[in-house]
Amino acid sequence: MEAYTYGFVYGAIMALLAYNFILFLRLKRARYAYYALYLSFFIAMNMSYTGHGYWWLWSEHPVFQQWIVLTMMLAYGLSGLAFAISFLETKLYCPRLYRWVIVSAGAFAVLEATSIAFSSHFFGVIIAFAFALYFSVAMVVLGGVAVRRHVMSSKYFLTAALAAASGAAITAVTVSGIVPYTVVGYRAVEIGMMVDAVLLALALADQFRVNQEQKTRAEELARMDPLTELNNRRGFYELVVPVWSTGVRHQRNMSVIVLDLDHFKDFNDTYGHAMGDKALVAVGREIKRSARVGDIAARWGGEEFILFLPETSHNAAV
Repeated sequence: MEAYTYGFVYGAIMALLAYNFILFLRLKRARYAYYALYLSFFIAMNMSYTGHGYWWLWSEHPVFQQWIVLTMMLAYGLSGLAFAISFLETKLYCPRLYRWVIVSAGAFAVLEATSIAFSSHFFGVIIAFAFALYFSVAMVVLGGVAVRRHVMSSKYFLTAALAAASGAAITAVTVSGIVPYTVVGYRAVEIGMMVDAVLLALALADQFRVNQEQKTRAEELARMDPLTELNNRRGFYELVVPVWSTGVRHQRNMSVIVLDLDHFKDFNDTYGHAMGDKALVAVGREIKRSARVGDIAARWGGEEFILFLPETSHNAAV
């Protein structure tokens, strides 16, 4: 039964890993690569400290087993912090916290590398477990600061960080003997990580959805006159060109109406530009109300407007 549960955990995390790596290849956003690394190092760390890696891969290298657990703990935490500051855009919203994370995490990495270089396993264990504690606290702090700054999807992140930290804490006190040993306590870190992984995947999906909506809205605004909310010239051309090409190819009737507002300069000079803008808005509203489905209207510039009428003869347009 235990083997099945480990298989489920590894399989689920590897599926999320593959999905986010594909997103990274498609979108070229570093946060997806960092998330994939974060999941990869969790699997490697879990396999090393549970003994699966030793049994399956390096059973003839017991010294390697001593150091791989500590190394993977460090790699897991560093990749998690890299994902966090990228996902939460910490450098933008809180540069002082960003610098603190970079410097402090770098210091732990240097100390762990020093312990490996001098073969000081005792020192390496102290550094690795101190870093694990630091990592859990740092992830919660990063999430909490982001929530206060109203960073997009930060509530997902904070909840995920709290779940992972809680699972790691329960496993730590179980392994250390502070509380009686239970299977759930020993494997709480995996449960917390599963919750963490799912919530972070949801957070990434939420960010992706919002970014796509913003991109779509920006593209719409780039084609729209902001005052009258009619198409601008760019939007007009993009909509008309394919209809025009089809009409020419099939020899269909098409008409264009170009109109402007008489004495508009005098109106502006007399009543002010604010009233002139209201007049333009009113005209744009009337054009949209009067146009048929399929007609394409735009503000051509200033007080000039244009309508393209497909499938419309000259007499019908008049």
